[in-house]
Amino acid sequence: MAKKEIAKQEEMVMDTTEIVPRDKDTAVVNIQNNATPVNVADMSLLSVEQQDQILPEYSKRREHFLKWVFEQMVEGVHYGFPPGCEVKFDDQGNILQWSRKKNAYVVIPKEQWRAKPSLYKAGALFLTSLLRVKARFETSKDGNDIVSKCSLYAADGQTFIGEASGSYPIGGKGMDRNAATKMSEKRSLTAAILMGFPVIGELFTQDIEDNEKGKPQMTLKERKQALLGDVEDKLKKNNSKWGGTVQGWLQEAVASFQDEAGSQLKTIGAVDAFEKALEAGEINLNTGEYKKNAE
Repeated sequence: MAKKEIAKQEEMVMDTTEIVPRDKDTAVVNIQNNATPVNVADMSLLSVEQQDQILPEYSKRREHFLKWVFEQMVEGVHYGFPPGCEVKFDDQGNILQWSRKKNAYVVIPKEQWRAKPSLYKAGALFLTSLLRVKARFETSKDGNDIVSKCSLYAADGQTFIGEASGSYPIGGKGMDRNAATKMSEKRSLTAAILMGFPVIGELFTQDIEDNEKGKPQMTLKERKQALLGDVEDKLKKNNSKWGGTVQGWLQEAVASFQDEAGSQLKTIGAVDAFEKALEAGEINLNTGEYKKNAE
């Protein structure tokens, strides 16, 4: 074999032996260097060894970010427990939560739920600046409610982050339409921040400063469930002649209420209006028919 050819083969062998394995493979490096949040589907495809490299760093980044966000905000200005809405505890340290159905406080074991402060409007606006996002609002009217939808976009104004809706009744706390619009926008903004940035939800909850004094705010689903229980009690106590189910009566009543009042039970404000009509005797307990100012 020619000397030049032998030398060339030896050179190729030397080149091969000089390759040193990397500490982290390409998949790990790409995820760690990527500014985009880690996709769970992508993570599940990695080996256990790869996940062991990534997850500890991800947890540290997450904890550091939450600590940094919380340190930028001022309690009593950006977040807190409004007067009358402070968390109540029993002697054992369990949380006491208001139950509309029982019209009393019930015990929530301390291991089951941790109280979080309310995110105020000032805090939501501060976070839009801190996180460099833009909020856009769309407002409509549903019956007596002003409904606002808040959409969040990145600083470029194009990248969609998330959206949420909030409502407030005209006349609530004596507010006119303009004031009700501002309240609905505030609620939609705080909800959009918490939904658009779920990690922020570990620090704060939807604001409760406008809720009935001393009673924690319930979700729309919880309000509807409570309403069903209230209706069942009312039908029994008043010996209603309704022959169907409680759900059937409620559907009939809501349909009649919607036709006359123009309000569906799609917002908490609409549930409030329906409950007021029910308490005022404007909904016939035997038929479910709604008639304003019924005797």
